[in-house]
Amino acid sequence: MLRIDLASRVPVYEQIANGLRAELVSGEFNPGEKLPTVRMLAIDLGVHHNTVAEAYRQLANEGWLELRRHHGAIVRNRDQPAAGSDTMER
Repeated sequence: MLRIDLASRVPVYEQIANGLRAELVSGEFNPGEKLPTVRMLAIDLGVHHNTVAEAYRQLANEGWLELRRHHGAIVRNRDQPAAGSDTMER
């Protein structure tokens, strides 16, 4: 369960991203598994949906999630390179 501290100097979206990243690292979510919808997680945490969306975008940029319109946030297999990354061997 994610917890956020509204009094913290760390922005809420970063707190959410950090919490989700920790859960992803610990294996609480498996590759291919869907995360809660942006709106559902926002309701659960009592924050604006754009805050959660920003956290999801951050994790997608780091290669943890694949964001699919109308399908949500899907956990990526970290053994595979992120889409658009350079896969040529040097």
